[in-house]
Amino acid sequence: MLNKKKTPIAVFNILKSVMDAKAKPLNEQLAAGRRATAELPIMKEHISALRQVILNCRTFDPSERREAEEDLEDKELQLVGIQNRIERGQRAEQELKLVQQFNTDYISICKMYLNAPRIHELNDLFYELCERQYRLDEKIIACEINMDAASRLPGFVEQARIDAAKYSEEYNDLEKRKSEIRKQIEELQR
Repeated sequence: MLNKKKTPIAVFNILKSVMDAKAKPLNEQLAAGRRATAELPIMKEHISALRQVILNCRTFDPSERREAEEDLEDKELQLVGIQNRIERGQRAEQELKLVQQFNTDYISICKMYLNAPRIHELNDLFYELCERQYRLDEKIIACEINMDAASRLPGFVEQARIDAAKYSEEYNDLEKRKSEIRKQIEELQR
């Protein structure tokens, strides 16, 4: 059987600070990617228009054509930059999902860490109640045996019925308490 080592909560606290530090630039990259996504169709439209200008100026005005070609080169470089920001934004979005999952897990781990002593205490109480129910069960069976009117005295049979009713009531009360403890444990484990 393997020995499971528990990771100290301090390690999770350090990881939390690392993830929080990582989240800020990722959010900035995501926002830049979204802005770039909005800019992309406009830039493509500008590039298409410049290409049309270059085609139209081929024979009429060489200086205007050169100016349009230079502007086209500049716009194409800007387009590459926009596409890169979109890609970084998409990667950032995926990494932010991992950060969010870690944050969800971190909250759960912290709750478990804080609630572990109480859960342990409630589990101990639950098993103690189970043991008491087991002993009551044995007493109830003994009472049922003693309720045989053919082989026992009437006073003895009546006392066995009274005791069985009392033990059954105690047993049911313990069952209710166990149910409440189960609910408390489930709440603490959420």
